[in-house]
Amino acid sequence: TSTPALPNGDFRCAIGIGLNVHNEQPTVSLASLVAPSARPLVTRERVLAAIADRLTHRLSDLFRGGFNAISKAYHSQWMHSNQSITVKADATGSDQDIPVVLSHVRADGTLVGMTEAGEEVLLDPDGSTVDLLQCLIMRKEN
Repeated sequence: TSTPALPNGDFRCAIGIGLNVHNEQPTVSLASLVAPSARPLVTRERVLAAIADRLTHRLSDLFRGGFNAISKAYHSQWMHSNQSITVKADATGSDQDIPVVLSHVRADGTLVGMTEAGEEVLLDPDGSTVDLLQCLIMRKEN
């Protein structure tokens, strides 16, 4: 596999996010989560400014100290902590599927899970396909 890079070796990353600031339907808006008297204060501009401020600080920490510098904060918000999944046999070279509980992500991007027996299962991001909606991890097909 290869990772796209600019000729000078730099990488570019585009981050996309969608937030419902004011629309009441079909989902919950950010404005609906605050007291009615505070709703006029919830604007797209303020939401964007708050996100940009936090993202700038997190990226600065990441660039200075690598993933280890943000690992604790990342894992405190990671939605897959302690999620039970099945690692398909083809993802590990095993002869049977393995039920694991997700533990964390290592600095190199490796997903770490634990079996019921307490054994660590390492899943290489370049060799695995993750379908967390189906709670499956499979071998990546090229």
